[in-house]
Amino acid sequence: MIELDKRSSALDRTPNRSHNPSVSDEIERSADCIINRALIYAVYAYSVRWLDLSENQHHQHPQSQRKLAHLKEELANSFWLQARKQIYLVLSRPSYRSILALYLFAMIPSSPRNSGDNLEDHCIEAALSHHSYLNSRRAQKPFNARDSITSLLESALLSGTGPYSSQPDSPPDADEMERLSMSSLAYWFGIVSDTTRALTRCRPSILLPPGCDSETKVWTPVRNRTQTFKMQFDPLRQLQAPVREDQLTEILQHALAYKTLVWASITRVQDALVHQMSGISLAEAVDAARKERNAYQEIFGNLLCLGLRDFVLLNSITRMYFSEHGPIPGDIVLY
Repeated sequence: MIELDKRSSALDRTPNRSHNPSVSDEIERSADCIINRALIYAVYAYSVRWLDLSENQHHQHPQSQRKLAHLKEELANSFWLQARKQIYLVLSRPSYRSILALYLFAMIPSSPRNSGDNLEDHCIEAALSHHSYLNSRRAQKPFNARDSITSLLESALLSGTGPYSSQPDSPPDADEMERLSMSSLAYWFGIVSDTTRALTRCRPSILLPPGCDSETKVWTPVRNRTQTFKMQFDPLRQLQAPVREDQLTEILQHALAYKTLVWASITRVQDALVHQMSGISLAEAVDAARKERNAYQEIFGNLLCLGLRDFVLLNSITRMYFSEHGPIPGDIVLY
């Protein structure tokens, strides 16, 4: 996110953007300081719970352990209060760093220090609004003729560097390609966050509201790419040898994209049931969600079982990916 902001800022910078360039530069530096401070404190507040104050804490006296636990709690509270002060300043400052700061602050585990103002929900909504604003600006840039989700699914960032990735006929320079890949990945992160929020909070989507062309721009490319993946990976279904790390990583990446599609289809059931904004009946929404879930199980069920079969042979990073993004539970029932 930091690198993406740097590159986007460099693209926006033009010699004639102000009658007084020094004033513009000073304003930009001031805004950067505000955003950077918010991100730093959000990272501290989010990650302080993993801080190990003593390598040999289990050998210490119980009173010392309590003191260390109290110190850690005070430190967490201090970081949280500082992050809270700074986070207000980036609610209306769209940038990729602001998105990350807002998201991290919203993901801090709830505690009694919360003041009941639902700031965490506001942070997620603001982060998604920033996503929407930045993506609209990104769509106006040159070299952006291809759809972002299609580009992401076909890029080495998501699909690996195997024979399944494709390149455009006339690619821009390497730096521009890297920037586009990063912005596409940031947009997909926004879609996952938006879908999660809509599903867990039972609220309409912000990035993909009912009536927009999300089906064409986002979910149709996911379906099309998944069909290509299915043809390429079908031979693995009968694989007797242990699955390779790179193969399982690619399976997980495509499964995660389609799993997000399944969750999005369930949010349309919520829309039809609660908000009545999806433009389709409840029965149609339920039927569509059931079809998407069945397609997920058909395409990825057996392949993900390979990961379960060979789990002890995987390295620690692949195990972590598999544990976090494994199969959809088989007992999900759509009423």
